[in-house]
Amino acid sequence: MTVHAYLRDGQPVSEADFTRAACDPASSVVVEACAGSGKTWLLVARLVRLLLAGAAPHEILAITFTRKPPRKCASA
Repeated sequence: MTVHAYLRDGQPVSEADFTRAACDPASSVVVEACAGSGKTWLLVARLVRLLLAGAAPHEILAITFTRKPPRKCASA
């Protein structure tokens, strides 16, 4: 079984194609990835692109979460 690092709609894509799609202000995205993979960078890049494309701050919703128990987050 081949494991691909980047998938778009379940199909393998290059890192550049994945980043281009994930930062496209015209679409909604869900990014699921391991720790240290660049999710925060991607989220910030997407927010900046949305703002530069003319989105008003009150039109943007960004949600992030962790699977860590609350006590682990408090000590981190």
